[in-house]
Amino acid sequence: MERVEVDADFVVAGNWKLHGELCKKLYTIVHEVSIAIPALESTKPGSNSGLLALSSLRIAVDKAKNLLQYCSECSKLYLALTAECVLTKFEKARCALLESLHQLEETLPEAIDSQIPEIANELENSVFALDQAEKQVGDQVKQIIQNEKKSNGFLDDNELEFFRQTILRAGITSSAAALTERRALRRLLERAQAEEDTKKESIASYLLHLMRKYSSHFRSETMDSISSQCSSPSCSFTSMSSSTDLHGNLEKLLPRSGSINFKQIKGLSGSMPLPPEELRCPISLQLMYDPVVIASGQTYERACIEKWFNSGNTTCPKTRKELPQLSVTPNYCIKGLITSWCEQNGVPVPNAPPESPKLKYLRITSLKSSKCVVTNGVSTILFEDAGAKDTKDDKLNTDVALEKCSSHNSREATSETCEEEEEVSVDKCSFQNNPVEAAPERCERWLRVLSKGSECIDEQREVVEQVRFQLKGDDELRDYVGANGITEPLTCFLKMALSREDVQSQEVGTMALFNLAVSNNRNKRQLLSAGVIPLMEQMMQKPETCEAAVAMYLNLSCLEEAQAIIGSSQVIPVLIRCLQEEGYRSDTCRLDALLTLYNLSLHAPNIPALLSSGVVHSIHTVLAPSSSSWTDQALTLLINLALTWAGKKEIAANQAIVGDIVFILDNGEAAEQEKAVSCLWMICNGDEGCSQTVLQEGVIPALVSLTANGTGKAKDKAQKLLRLFREQRQRELEQQQPRVELLEVASQAAAQQEQEEEEQQQQQQQEEAAAAAGKTAASEQSSEGKKPPARLSRSKSKRLARVITCLIKKWTTPGGGGDKCKL
Repeated sequence: MERVEVDADFVVAGNWKLHGELCKKLYTIVHEVSIAIPALESTKPGSNSGLLALSSLRIAVDKAKNLLQYCSECSKLYLALTAECVLTKFEKARCALLESLHQLEETLPEAIDSQIPEIANELENSVFALDQAEKQVGDQVKQIIQNEKKSNGFLDDNELEFFRQTILRAGITSSAAALTERRALRRLLERAQAEEDTKKESIASYLLHLMRKYSSHFRSETMDSISSQCSSPSCSFTSMSSSTDLHGNLEKLLPRSGSINFKQIKGLSGSMPLPPEELRCPISLQLMYDPVVIASGQTYERACIEKWFNSGNTTCPKTRKELPQLSVTPNYCIKGLITSWCEQNGVPVPNAPPESPKLKYLRITSLKSSKCVVTNGVSTILFEDAGAKDTKDDKLNTDVALEKCSSHNSREATSETCEEEEEVSVDKCSFQNNPVEAAPERCERWLRVLSKGSECIDEQREVVEQVRFQLKGDDELRDYVGANGITEPLTCFLKMALSREDVQSQEVGTMALFNLAVSNNRNKRQLLSAGVIPLMEQMMQKPETCEAAVAMYLNLSCLEEAQAIIGSSQVIPVLIRCLQEEGYRSDTCRLDALLTLYNLSLHAPNIPALLSSGVVHSIHTVLAPSSSSWTDQALTLLINLALTWAGKKEIAANQAIVGDIVFILDNGEAAEQEKAVSCLWMICNGDEGCSQTVLQEGVIPALVSLTANGTGKAKDKAQKLLRLFREQRQRELEQQQPRVELLEVASQAAAQQEQEEEEQQQQQQQEEAAAAAGKTAASEQSSEGKKPPARLSRSKSKRLARVITCLIKKWTTPGGGGDKCKL
């Protein structure tokens, strides 16, 4: 499939989940317009109308791109359900583009000489219409949702078959496609919860419930038989599922083994409602007759778990963890709940254990094959029956699919970013033509080849490539080979590749170590002990191997011990440089660098090194509007930095970063606004200087809007910030008020002093006039006239003392007290 990219952030053509014809028409037009815009902008239109027309066209193109991106990322089932709404959005996008193009023709003469008139004519003649097959899928999804209340959330056999036909027509034909659909539904659910859209949330929740419940019954060979017809060995599930049509021809391509396995559900057949998961045995999937608890805390049917232990297994079938003891304890609480549930639903209470349970959940040493796809922490592991014969012509007999939602570490789900873009280049046919090996045989063969000398570098590279792809997603194999010493030979192979400057071997070896460490902290610790960090530092210095090294750093940084080791190395400046090199590094590499920096910021001693390396400045490029998909991770990193005093000062001193945060607060998504206001709260709380910086960016209107329209957490933080700013303003006013009152008292004292001086001058003039009446009288008056000035001087000094005393009281007494001062 041809992949055309208009610009760095434009959706790749042909990757749409549904409504392919609509997307293809709109994509063609957007592609042509995007090519024509730079030429028009180069003319530098001088009129305001021309600039507005170009800006309007840009906005219309961006909205159309967002719509195409939505169709490439959203759930197939939800796209089918909301087909009419999607069609309306396409019509609006077409009208907006057409209006902008006409406006451009009228205001910009240069547009007439370009391709704009042809594009506008093509857009006018375009007709957007829904495909009938896609519309039928939407009607079927709507019918399933409408039957939810009627069936209490459970589907009987007929409705389950109807659901199977629906998801097949929607192109969900394999375990990988089912995982992709579940991931899309999970994103849709999180978005609906953030937007507080209850209707969308209920729909997404129910569809995700159905997909989780029934998609695990896909056989692993559904698309394998189709992909084997492709000449290219790198033909993947994603490319095959996206190329299938929706016109009923899909079922003809599917082998019988590709259908959903209803065998287990039939044990609960008829109109009987499906019991809650807690009341069913994880092995037999039936209501438990004699529930018992094992050392891991999981509850199983006694007959099933005893058969599991008798087969030589010492792990928990569900958690796959080693058990300290194999004793079982009756779970009377669960047995009572089972009895109560059966009585409420009119179901007979089990009176005997299931007959000869066929246990497919066998230990790793008895597995004939294992496949796993990991998506956002959700792994679907397909196990084959241990009794399958080891011949070339035998088809895999996978009857049971166990879906497990792993929650080892919330941050480890980010390591999937490093895997999902990776294309499988190993010739799968070469693995299928050889007898399938059990884990011990594979591990022994790998160790034997890796222990050979450097003269067998080609053979070793081939083995490391096998390790790379067979460990990908296989938790049990990863755990087994890690426990049996695969880490050291793989590290030695990488050292040898570095000494030989063999770039291909370095990439293969790094990704093999990456897959060995995914979701396995013990293997991560082994890598640290084997000295993988210095090797990654060497690879980071070369552009050819830098991206693989960044992916490995992301994987290791999920481990707390590794955060300190990585932070003490010289890799932080290199990671920051990778983040800043937009256009020179792939988006995947830059996102991996950002997530690695976030993980490192969780270790407080790393923050000074992050700040001194310029991490705050580097985040500015990620927080820009064109990089909105990374805004969430960047804001989380800023929050971690703002937990320290130095980080708070560094962020507040960067006016561009503060402006970006305020912009997100005003224009971002609900989840982004929540983190933006949390970041501002961390910056402003306890530092009035930082508060002044934030206030200068005009944050008040956005905070007021957030208190009315934000999420619960965002409203709370916005109210706290507004209260903080108000209290700070009140303190400033209180500090200014005593000075103002002091000036008033001083001016009053000065005026009173001037009045006393005037009275004294008048009295002196009267005395001089009386002295001229006679010498005798003058001498007497002169002797008497000297005494009053002395008395006036003493009176004046007393008044001045009272003024000074009053001023001192006014300045030192809280709350003033100036009213009591008698001047």
